[in-house]
Amino acid sequence: MLDSAIAVALQVELWSVLGTREACEHLSKRAVSMQIIVLGAPRSGSSLITRLINMMGAFFDTGHASIGFSDENPRGFWERSDVIACNDRLLSLQQCRWDRLARWKPLSHATSRKATKSSDTAAHDIEEVLRILNANRPWVIKDPRLCMTLPHWRPKLEKPVMVCVHRDPLEVALSLQARHRFSIAHGLAMWEYYTIHMLNGLADLPVIHVSHHDLIREPIATTKRLHAALEKAGVEGLRIPSEQEITTFIDPTLHRSIVTPETSRAQLSDDYQQLCAMSMGHQPLPSKLLEPSLAARDAMDVYESTMQMQEQLRTLHERCSQAEQEAHTLRDIRQKILTDVQGEILRMRREIEQKNTQLQRVRASASWRVGHLLVRLVTLRWLSRDTPAETA
Repeated sequence: MLDSAIAVALQVELWSVLGTREACEHLSKRAVSMQIIVLGAPRSGSSLITRLINMMGAFFDTGHASIGFSDENPRGFWERSDVIACNDRLLSLQQCRWDRLARWKPLSHATSRKATKSSDTAAHDIEEVLRILNANRPWVIKDPRLCMTLPHWRPKLEKPVMVCVHRDPLEVALSLQARHRFSIAHGLAMWEYYTIHMLNGLADLPVIHVSHHDLIREPIATTKRLHAALEKAGVEGLRIPSEQEITTFIDPTLHRSIVTPETSRAQLSDDYQQLCAMSMGHQPLPSKLLEPSLAARDAMDVYESTMQMQEQLRTLHERCSQAEQEAHTLRDIRQKILTDVQGEILRMRREIEQKNTQLQRVRASASWRVGHLLVRLVTLRWLSRDTPAETA
């Protein structure tokens, strides 16, 4: 299985270079679902699923593109920096970020000339990322932003399979609150935005649904079901990790933000319950596109306004700090000038004192007195010579 997958990947690279349309069309019929994309809201457990698929044999990275791990996610984020960069660029076209989605609109609404030009740049970056990945099929990528940006990636994909990870929205909101200090309202709004746009982008695509709850409680059985679903979708070259590999990687103690199903049903509205059912694949997708609820939009607007105010305060603080620094600099310059002037005055006073001392010494010397007497005598002589003439 693995050898056939490698052979297909080599043919992809060769035929893409040669540009043979017939060959590429023939390959597209053989290379069924060798592109795996993991979707899910932030803090939904998509990192665990991505790593498991990577352990099955799907390519992720050679070690340069991965963003690694942190205290926030000790098992690793399993996200590629180049994929994140593409998605951040697409979000920034509408002045959005991963946590600020109030202005986000689907791809069809981005019609301005500036957005189109920047979108073309992002499309080129996407093609470059896929060029690297397609040389290593089957591959898997994951980034929560893909829930929002999938329509930009989809035209570049061949026959992908989507793995949608569902986690209880209250658990997601609690985890976001613990990690990023988001309010519960904003955390729920983020889950809703990501889930709705994910569901809107799944039309006519093969989808595998995975529950974070099931993965934590039954990691081995859930992993086997995931592997079987991937094989059924046509992904070749995968294996089932050993039970030791699975249990070593999936640590139930890292599942901290826990909400019981009873609590979730009691606190979430019917609309959220319906979104959860669609996210888990228990209900079919609606015929029309889903829209965020009024409560979610309001929460996003409140968060956006709060962030803008914080940015303004940060800007004012930076300006105040800069003004204080400039004032300190001016005071330092003033003090230096004052010190230099005082030093110059002191130096001149000392020089004057030295000259006076020298003058006093000269006046006190015998030669100076004799010379001064001769000058006076000569002066008097000349005055006495001039006096008769003036009288006559």
